[in-house]
Amino acid sequence: MSFHRKRHSATIFADFTVEIYESFQTYSGEIPSSARQIIGYLVDGDWLSSYQHLAGVENALDRIDYRIRARMGDRIKLVDAMPILERESIDLERDFHSFFPELQQHIQGWTITR
Repeated sequence: MSFHRKRHSATIFADFTVEIYESFQTYSGEIPSSARQIIGYLVDGDWLSSYQHLAGVENALDRIDYRIRARMGDRIKLVDAMPILERESIDLERDFHSFFPELQQHIQGWTITR
């Protein structure tokens, strides 16, 4: 999404991430303490901004791999998908540009009530 945000939104990406991070902090609904801890890391490390670049996506996959290894061993390595993501980036981008307007239309009018 962040790769081509300008095509689908007039909001500057930095402003968007600040808005999202603030919404995490002000949401009063139930969130497990472990999830709140991860949200803290996400905000402090500005993870959303890092996803603008393939290196940031690779870093995210590496972090997920670490958590999977702790539970399941080395059977799965998501970071091995990076060459596929790079090779298929044009098709993935085309799919995104087709899908995202549908998503925007679907969620139009949604609000968080808590």
